[in-house]
Amino acid sequence: MPSYSVSASEIKYASGSSWTSGKARQGVYSSTRYEGALNFSGLANFSFSNIAITSLQMRVTFGPTGGSSTKYLTLYGGAQNSISGSISSMRGSAFGAVSVSNAYDRTETLTFSASSYPDIFSALVNFFASGRRVLILYVPKTRGTYSGGYCYDYLSVTAMTLTFAYEYLQSSGSMASSSVAAGSAAKLNITAHNSAYSHRVTWKFGAYSNIQTVAAGGTSASYTIPLNWLQAIPNATSGTASATLETLDTNGNVLGTSGYNFTITAPASITPNLQSVSVTPVNSNSVLANWNVYAYGKSQATITINGAGGAYGSTIKSYSITTDPSVGSANASNLTTGTLYKTGTVTVTAKVTDSRGRTATKSTTFSISSYAAPGFADTTIYRCKSDGTRDDVSGSYAYIKANFSCSAIGSNKVSVQAVLSQIGGNYTTSTILTSGNRVILGGGNLAVDAAYSVTITATDTVGSVSTYSGEVSSAAYIMHVKKGGKALGFGMAAGADETVSFGWPLILSKPLAVAQGGTGANTASGACSAIGAVKKSGDTMSGNLNIATSLYPSICLLPSYNSTTNRTVFEGSYIGASSFSSWEDSTGNNRRMLEIRNAAYQASLDYAVMLRTCVNGAWGAYRVFHAGMPTPVPIANGGTGARSAKGALSNLGIFYAASLPSSGTDGQICLVPV
Repeated sequence: MPSYSVSASEIKYASGSSWTSGKARQGVYSSTRYEGALNFSGLANFSFSNIAITSLQMRVTFGPTGGSSTKYLTLYGGAQNSISGSISSMRGSAFGAVSVSNAYDRTETLTFSASSYPDIFSALVNFFASGRRVLILYVPKTRGTYSGGYCYDYLSVTAMTLTFAYEYLQSSGSMASSSVAAGSAAKLNITAHNSAYSHRVTWKFGAYSNIQTVAAGGTSASYTIPLNWLQAIPNATSGTASATLETLDTNGNVLGTSGYNFTITAPASITPNLQSVSVTPVNSNSVLANWNVYAYGKSQATITINGAGGAYGSTIKSYSITTDPSVGSANASNLTTGTLYKTGTVTVTAKVTDSRGRTATKSTTFSISSYAAPGFADTTIYRCKSDGTRDDVSGSYAYIKANFSCSAIGSNKVSVQAVLSQIGGNYTTSTILTSGNRVILGGGNLAVDAAYSVTITATDTVGSVSTYSGEVSSAAYIMHVKKGGKALGFGMAAGADETVSFGWPLILSKPLAVAQGGTGANTASGACSAIGAVKKSGDTMSGNLNIATSLYPSICLLPSYNSTTNRTVFEGSYIGASSFSSWEDSTGNNRRMLEIRNAAYQASLDYAVMLRTCVNGAWGAYRVFHAGMPTPVPIANGGTGARSAKGALSNLGIFYAASLPSSGTDGQICLVPV
């Protein structure tokens, strides 16, 4: 059993207000009554909390004072913790008297407990436990007097040591670790001051708790924190938990309770759920839709984040979709791209962030196939004989041969038709072409003095059409006069009546004057100047340029670097709005624009200037704040929502008061005069 001993640090006596050190006297001598005082200052280092005093031993050394007969040591509590002042002011409540058979020049040990001097024991324990440290020796009434002039209880104390034997009322504990990850075990070490004590430990985190019983003799309690306890901290990665230790005696009575805090953390493995990210093609073309493909310049892609959710109470706070190479991005759970102008493999990365700030990512890929309208590689057209031999003078057939192809996507194929028509006449015939194979067309019906147009049309399965135009010249002549004399040909046969046809390039020694249908110049720059035109590049126009159309006249700036589809558009509107906007592609379905509205369209200056957005065809509008607005800028947009200082302070939750109120609203500011 533990114990604590303390000796008197001061021992004094007095008969009035003057104290003498060295011994503590009690009783009467030569008609003078003495009082002794002993100061146990060392009790300041001893805590009476969480203990029960079982006994108090008082080891007393008596001086050679008085006689050796039986005496009563009379104990009082000191009224203060220092020895000074009159003896009456020093004396507090009486504890009682203890009989000592011989209190003369010897050391005696007195024991106080629940069975030995129980009243004095209780009074002494309560006195010292209250923080008092001075013990008084005093005989209030004389039992009798010896012939030497001293009373029966006259004695002196030269030394005194108090020894407190005690046991702890409750055990103490300590956390083995200040921080524990959910899913791992938290451990509370228990120091049991009595082996007969059992214990009860309550683990608590938010609304979650668990109670454990530790049998007598147990030195610790361990509990694995369930992962679902993280639902107590949906918006944080850690929180404060507690372990409450109750000490139970052998009858199951609670002797005391103590609490110990520790931190529960969310393991790094606790991240939001993200099942997958999927990509599906979007094709307005029914053929491409049926093939389920991504075609350059034709298709879009819809990207969707699937199965996103929080973990153990957290919620999803943000989404992110990015693509590489970039075909679009979004801070949302889905995205429909603009028209795809990339080819090859595109990597899609989806990310979600939960209320704890934890993230999860998933990636996938999709491939964009090259696509273009059917193309012609090599085409040959001329006048010929029936066997295909070229004959530019008398041939009455047309030789047509073309090489062509289509994009290898899905089950794409191309069909090609050639149409032969007399220029200025009514004769027309057609045929189907096979790439690389010739056809002889006309059936010998081609007039030598007529020219014929050849139109080759290629149509693929997707529905794209490409056209090649050629000509079968009339027969070769230096000069030809049409029968009847109403048409003339140079380098070719004459054409329609009242025409002059040139089969050779026309070279004039002087430019043809504007008045005669020419340009009056022999350079492009000179021609533009002569006819009042503006050159395609590097020219300056004076005056006003009026661009008129029904609803939305516009000017479009088209950069070409790196095959970009971005464009800048200046646009007017019939309703009285002008805009400057940046488009991502020709559709205008993804753009941002600054719109200025005239007074007829929008009278209020609050909405005179607007930022408008279009995301995948869905429009949004946002006010642009400026000095001329009659309505104050709202708090949500960084303003005060007021037009006066007083109103601004009120809206911001700032108020004056003579003193701080007992309660308020979170975020309020109270100004109190000092």
